[in-house]
Amino acid sequence: MDERIKDILIKKMESLIRCLERVEQKRGNSFQDLSESLDHQDIVILNLERSVKLSIDIGSILLSAFKIPIPETMSEVFQSLSENQLLPEDIALSLRKSVGFRNIAVHEYSELNWEIVFQIATTRLKDFKDFIKVVNDLILST
Repeated sequence: MDERIKDILIKKMESLIRCLERVEQKRGNSFQDLSESLDHQDIVILNLERSVKLSIDIGSILLSAFKIPIPETMSEVFQSLSENQLLPEDIALSLRKSVGFRNIAVHEYSELNWEIVFQIATTRLKDFKDFIKVVNDLILST
């Protein structure tokens, strides 16, 4: 893998890590905490959206670096990474689901169920962290 591509991936992963840290800092310890703060809701949802988008960007760059055609839809990026043995299937499936969540967050913000957002913010950040580890291992091995 080209050093320039590695540098871009590393910068995007650093941004992703910052987004995940912001979610962890602002989600609170309970649904009640999150539901009582509009500022925290905005910070959490914005950083979850960014996390999904950064993951898609990272996945697209990886596909390109390995000369694999970029799929037409965002969720197919993760499917293609899995099909080409660049990402374990379980992580790909979780990240594909995160694209659906992102679409709801972007297009139907007023309809968000904050209990679900809190659940995602407390139990699904691991999916992004696992993705970062896989990408980091790919960078180190090429």
